[in-house]
Amino acid sequence: MPATATKNSDNGAKSFTEYYFSLINYSIETNDVEQLKKVTTRQCQVCGEDIIDPAARAKQKKMWQVGGKHHFEVVDVFKTTTKRTAVSVRYKVDKSEFYVTKNKPVATLESLPTSILAINLLFDDGWKVDSIVGEG
Repeated sequence: MPATATKNSDNGAKSFTEYYFSLINYSIETNDVEQLKKVTTRQCQVCGEDIIDPAARAKQKKMWQVGGKHHFEVVDVFKTTTKRTAVSVRYKVDKSEFYVTKNKPVATLESLPTSILAINLLFDDGWKVDSIVGEG
């Protein structure tokens, strides 16, 4: 994690959000969610149900994913309280395929179009993602 991502500031929140997306992409590639879990609160339903839990299940099933990279751009940072900050992110996700054996995908997910997310961060001895809210 970059040193700037540990600061309770707008720049710190932006840097942390960039780091968080790098962890999401790492977790997709490796099914290793331990670092992601350390910087995510249990209240983040999207984080658990859409990112952490599926990667953990895939690891148990010895499944791997090809593609599905998350591309993002921080659009705005808004400090809501001294310990909470909302970060607006424009993002999209590439098409992905899931395998348990070589050359035979068991599932395919089409790419997700560009949309806007609000990443709600909580600062308490460092940033944690507390919720993710999207369009639609």
